[in-house]
Amino acid sequence: MTERRILCVKGAARYVGLSKSVLDRWRIKKPEPYGPPFVELGPKKIGYLVEDLDEWIASRRRTTSR
Repeated sequence: MTERRILCVKGAARYVGLSKSVLDRWRIKKPEPYGPPFVELGPKKIGYLVEDLDEWIASRRRTTSR
């Protein structure tokens, strides 16, 4: 079984180079969340799988600025 690494919001923000407040805002954005997928670990506990963060970063790659 492969071990999945989960980062807290602060760690995930550091990992992707954004602020915690940006991830918080993106996560609650309605009608659709924006940003990387997250995991609800408990009533007030959010985590991010490292593999999801890597996939999200890869999906944001662009060759032009438009």
